[in-house]
Amino acid sequence: MQRSRSVGSLLVGLAAGIGAIALMLAMPAQAQETRELVMSADFDTLPGARLTIDVPDADVILRNGASDRVGIEVYLSAGNIERGRARSGAMNFRANGNLGEVSLRADRERGASWDWRDWGGFRITVEVTVPEEYDADVFTEDGDIAVQSLRGVVRLRSSDGDITADSLTGDVAIHTSDGDIGVRRMVGGQIEIGTSDGDVSLGDLQATHIMIDTSDGDISGERLAAEGIEAHTSDGDIVVSAVAGPMETSTNDGSILVGIEQLGETSLSSGDGDITIRATGELAADLDLRGQDLSMRSEVRFDGTLERRVIRGALNGGGPGLTARTRDGSLVLRLGATE
Repeated sequence: MQRSRSVGSLLVGLAAGIGAIALMLAMPAQAQETRELVMSADFDTLPGARLTIDVPDADVILRNGASDRVGIEVYLSAGNIERGRARSGAMNFRANGNLGEVSLRADRERGASWDWRDWGGFRITVEVTVPEEYDADVFTEDGDIAVQSLRGVVRLRSSDGDITADSLTGDVAIHTSDGDIGVRRMVGGQIEIGTSDGDVSLGDLQATHIMIDTSDGDISGERLAAEGIEAHTSDGDIVVSAVAGPMETSTNDGSILVGIEQLGETSLSSGDGDITIRATGELAADLDLRGQDLSMRSEVRFDGTLERRVIRGALNGGGPGLTARTRDGSLVLRLGATE
């Protein structure tokens, strides 16, 4: 009887495997994607001029070129290249320019649904090179944006796509309604970064003011240095390895971990999560820490109230205010190392 059951199981498995192979053989082979250039333009320009890109459904790649000219190339990638040509032609790409401004615009296909670009394996990629010093305003309704090595006023917006940037200098605003944002290096006056639904990942940012916001996602950073830093998420964790300057950060549902390199007036708030603060043993601050379970790890000079749920007073003689609140979580001030 035992052998009968084993053989029966083997036959069932063999039949399932044969059925899966038959199904795979019956499926049509996926057409190989073809990529071709559908439009190109080249413009004389001046350093510090302005680029405007307004395309409804396309990925945009913007980088610093080797010359003082602006070069624009629009590529079509499609499994069915004939259908792709017809649909990309309906977008009516238009490039215009003079010494002070260059623009690229396109139309949304009439009657197209939100996912028309992916139907039939069809997508558009816009690649643009500009001088190193150049202002840029880039908008796409449904596509990713990548920008590298640019100095100027930069504004990047996508309704539904990821945005990445590296080596930007100047005032920068980056927003996407539904996507992640990744920034490696940035030096600016005002840096504003926001997404309605996505994570924000930051490298080394230095600016006069840094503002970061996501409604549903994590915020992580290597080093943020500014005269004012704001980081807020409604649902996610906030982790910044090194902070130099005043900071205000909050999350409704998530944990906070901050390493203090140079303390300014700082306020950390979590509705439902733990808060961990790391700093050297020489940190001088006026502490106001409150949570369900508090601890301060190190031998320090402290004058004030030190209780399980409240730590309030002068640390190492006092200094800028360091306020932290968690409604339903533990709070740890770890002194002696920032790593």
